[in-house]
Amino acid sequence: MQFENVAIVDITETRKSRGKIERGNEYHSLEKYNEIISRDLLDSAGIEKSDVDGWAMGLPYAPTDESYPIRLLETLGFNVQWLTTTRDGGVSASSLLAQAAMAVESGVTETVICSLCDLPMDPYHKNKDSDGPTWDPDPRGYMKQYLLPYGCQGPNERAAHAVQRHMEEYGTTFDQLGEVPVTQRYHATLNPLAAFDEELTIEEWYESPMITDPHRLYDCVMRVNAGLGYLLTTKERAKKLTDNPVYVEGAGFNYANDVSPKPDVTVSGMGTAGDIAYENAGCGPEDIDFVQLYDDYPIMVVEQLEDLGFCEKGEGGPFVEETDLRYDGDLPLNTSGGQLSAGQPGVGAGAIQVNEAVRQLKGNAENRQIDDPRRGVVTGLANLGYGTNTTGHGCVILTNEEETHA
Repeated sequence: MQFENVAIVDITETRKSRGKIERGNEYHSLEKYNEIISRDLLDSAGIEKSDVDGWAMGLPYAPTDESYPIRLLETLGFNVQWLTTTRDGGVSASSLLAQAAMAVESGVTETVICSLCDLPMDPYHKNKDSDGPTWDPDPRGYMKQYLLPYGCQGPNERAAHAVQRHMEEYGTTFDQLGEVPVTQRYHATLNPLAAFDEELTIEEWYESPMITDPHRLYDCVMRVNAGLGYLLTTKERAKKLTDNPVYVEGAGFNYANDVSPKPDVTVSGMGTAGDIAYENAGCGPEDIDFVQLYDDYPIMVVEQLEDLGFCEKGEGGPFVEETDLRYDGDLPLNTSGGQLSAGQPGVGAGAIQVNEAVRQLKGNAENRQIDDPRRGVVTGLANLGYGTNTTGHGCVILTNEEETHA
């Protein structure tokens, strides 16, 4: 997907909450989160509800019925002429961004709110025996039939296969993998919206409990409740609403990339998605100033750096060890803290990456601001299967250079 006339006016993001109201954690309903993010976007752009004619919604993991998107718009008081929804896991944020961009580019709609709000830690729908929700996460029985019989109890275990294979095949070390959560935690200490605000040392990372060998505690994301969103419109209108629009330059997606009986668990479909995005944007990895990579586990960051062309396959470990990944370093990585330290808000997980890319390109990242960034990569990943890598992949390239869309 190539875009010539689409811009992001602004983004918004709420504070994160674990939903533990007995501990004083903040709690909002889905409707309240959507009300907060839509109001923030309207106020930032100086427009009214009547100026919004499109809405793109990430369907929450929290249970809703088939009419929920329309009922929500009615509740919030929005009358729109275009509505779309998606729920494709960690690709949802980049997918919604691309769908909204296509709608604006084609003239179907002019001004779109993308909303990604979720309550994975809803205290009113909580399993009394665990931190998990009371609703069935496997209503069609896919996990019961195809995953659980093999002893694979969740994504932590399934991702561990990829880590073990990468370490065995390419010699990737714990020291190298630890660079990702340690660097991202440093960024989180500079982000007031992050779930964690204390630095993490490599020694503390090593000493943290083993969850699923070789995953340690700080290799796993923490689920949070939150609302995130962005406002898209045409390039011409965006320049009237903000002094620093961000342009959607290109996007690429790839699903079910390897359906062979014995897939390579160290390879994802991000290479294909990235190639499509690079081609549509007319750039390559050498033109990228920072990366906001979907980071449910450190190994996924390492493999994406390989698949997106920043290093050769198998060299991701040495790359993260030798490259300064801090916001003022060689290739800034997940400068908000990423999901590993900012938190994973259900369907809004990938919006952590989208929002931070927009902040950086608008120059609004404050004390973690990258020096004069021009172009960044945003990714989304979804669906870790048994014996496979991720099977859903999205890559979007954003820029603040208007001339690339002349």
